[in-house]
Amino acid sequence: LVHEQALDCEFATSGTLNVYRDARGFERACREHERLADHLPPYEVLDGAATLAREPALKPGVAGAFFNPGDACLRPDRYVAELARIVRARGGTIIEGARIERIEHDAKRVTRVVTAQGAFGGHEVVLALGAWSPRFARMLDLRLPIQPGKGYSITWTRPRQCPRTPLSLKEPSVCVTTWGSGYRLGSTMEFAGFDSSLNRTRLEALRRGAAQFLHEPEGGERVEEWYGWRPMTWDDLPILGRAPHLDNLVLATGHGMLGVSMSAGTGLLVSEIVAGRAPSLAIDAYAPTRFHGRALHAA
Repeated sequence: LVHEQALDCEFATSGTLNVYRDARGFERACREHERLADHLPPYEVLDGAATLAREPALKPGVAGAFFNPGDACLRPDRYVAELARIVRARGGTIIEGARIERIEHDAKRVTRVVTAQGAFGGHEVVLALGAWSPRFARMLDLRLPIQPGKGYSITWTRPRQCPRTPLSLKEPSVCVTTWGSGYRLGSTMEFAGFDSSLNRTRLEALRRGAAQFLHEPEGGERVEEWYGWRPMTWDDLPILGRAPHLDNLVLATGHGMLGVSMSAGTGLLVSEIVAGRAPSLAIDAYAPTRFHGRALHAA
């Protein structure tokens, strides 16, 4: 998608490194990788010396790492902006800041979405509202088993000794992403509903975790402190498919921590469902009706 549409989002196919400092933890991870090898994408096991040779931004003392050559990274805000640009260039309309007031339906179909900027109808409706999906699904007599999982990040300008490769620092659960335009520490998981405060303890944990691993864990200028809510399902799989009781409603939500990773594939599958084509892959595992073997119809 990035190459076909020439998306300007700092996409890089540099792979990723999952890095360990604890030797016993790394040994356990090696055994797990060996047991799951037939089900994993290609990876390379690196000892401590090889890890430091591949990534000089790391401090001495690492036990080892797994290098994942098929991984890539991008800048999420620019990716979303580029997708919007492509939609508009192809004649699509994106209405921003339109607060949804209600969603109307009859026994079989969604009839209108009423917003502060007017009412909209369509032959097909896709509910893809992330962590907010359950709130709006209730207007359609649906109960989605999703709760918000709050994550945090800090973005800096690039440090002088910036990692070459995106890193997952395993013991502190900190992710390090670098672009030409910046450097970000992110992760954590906080289940606190839709609490909108910026938890300083969580931000400091990111800084401490990075400092255990990196020569320069922070850039020269702090650009942004951020939080966001991930849509977490009970079984950690997305909800994708037609709603059980409304013929023109497609659900595409609950992607957890992998929203960007699954975005292009989800878009393809939704387009196939809407067009009445066979999906490119089996989607039974993501069906809205899978929870407890029952439909999600709450009426």
